[in-house]
Amino acid sequence: MWHVAAAGAGQSADGDAFDTVLAGMIVAAFARPDSTIVALGHDPALAGAAGAFGCDYRTVATAKELADLGYIAGRVALVVLPWPSGEPDGVFELAALQDMFAACRTLLARDGVTCVVLTADRFSDGYDQHGPQLVSAADDSDLNLIRHILAVTEPVAGSHRPPHATTAVSSADHVRSHIRKHVLLFVIGGRRG
Repeated sequence: MWHVAAAGAGQSADGDAFDTVLAGMIVAAFARPDSTIVALGHDPALAGAAGAFGCDYRTVATAKELADLGYIAGRVALVVLPWPSGEPDGVFELAALQDMFAACRTLLARDGVTCVVLTADRFSDGYDQHGPQLVSAADDSDLNLIRHILAVTEPVAGSHRPPHATTAVSSADHVRSHIRKHVLLFVIGGRRG
């Protein structure tokens, strides 16, 4: 579990954007100076974190454009896919998801990471809506899920529990209400490095 800023602090008006803390954590954890980061869509916080870390930051407007980056194949440390993607219809067939992850796999260095960041709020949860299909499509492209990180807005243990959280259900509901993002990490063949 990673603790990030509350909604509205350090992020743009749309809830899909990264806050600066989450962007910095992802870049610091999964990239290295002088490496290349590729992102689906431009995000100012992610671009800033990449620049501050000394990384080359490249963007594509659509998932299909990932396949056009063959000139950097095998040299990308981090591919970041905010999800849902913001593409016009927002709906992807399984074959299109498999193609997207196959392109990610081609771009990644041997120890590279594809990071899918799913938005969550108190009304809908991106992981519940898209997670299983994304994990299946990535697996079909030999990208294996190695970690699922919850980015939350406040500590969820100790004194921050609701006063009557005596059951697992109420405790789980409390955690769910503070989840900002689900960060899914995929690597080639299930091992990093």
